[in-house]
Amino acid sequence: MQEEIDTEWGWAFSPVPGCTRDEVREVSAEAQEIFDDIGSGRLVIHQHAEDGWTTVAVGTCLNGKSGHLHGEDHLRTVETTYDTPAEALEDFKRRHGDAVRPGPAPATTTEEAARLLRAGVHPAKAQRPHDPRPETFRTVGPGDHEALLGRFLDDHRDWDRCRPSPDDATYAVH
Repeated sequence: MQEEIDTEWGWAFSPVPGCTRDEVREVSAEAQEIFDDIGSGRLVIHQHAEDGWTTVAVGTCLNGKSGHLHGEDHLRTVETTYDTPAEALEDFKRRHGDAVRPGPAPATTTEEAARLLRAGVHPAKAQRPHDPRPETFRTVGPGDHEALLGRFLDDHRDWDRCRPSPDDATYAVH
C-alpha cells in the first residue's frame, strides 16, 4: 500500500497541471516568499496588468534586480528578471500595452483575508472601510475617456474591459 501512496499522480483541478506534489509545494513556497517581500517592502511593485486569466506585475527588489511576476496567490512566480528597473518597465509596457496600470494590483480575496487574519480580524466580520477618494468621474479630466474607464475598472475588479476589435468601442462588462 505504501508504494501506491508514494506514487505521484495528477488530481482533478490541479492548480499547476503536470507538476508533482513537491513541485506544487515549491511554487507555493516561492509565491509566499514573493508575498512576504511585497508586504515587507523588500519588493516594490511599479506596475500591474491583467493578462487574460491572471495578474502580472513588474517590480524591483532592494538588491536592485527587477523582474516580471506572473499569477496570483499561491501561484505567483517570477517570470523574467532584468538588471535594471528601466529594462523591466520597458519590456512590461511592450508586452502588456494599454492594460498596464500604475502600482501594485489590488489584493486578491485570499490576500485580503490573510491580512485580516494576521491583524486578528475574522474576514467574515470585517467591515469594508469607507473610501474617502472622490468619485471617479471627478478625478479625470474632460475628454479623457480611457483614463475614466481605466480608473473605473481599477476600482471595480468584478468588471472587465471588452474591445471586440481595435476599431470598435470599448465596453465595460460585468
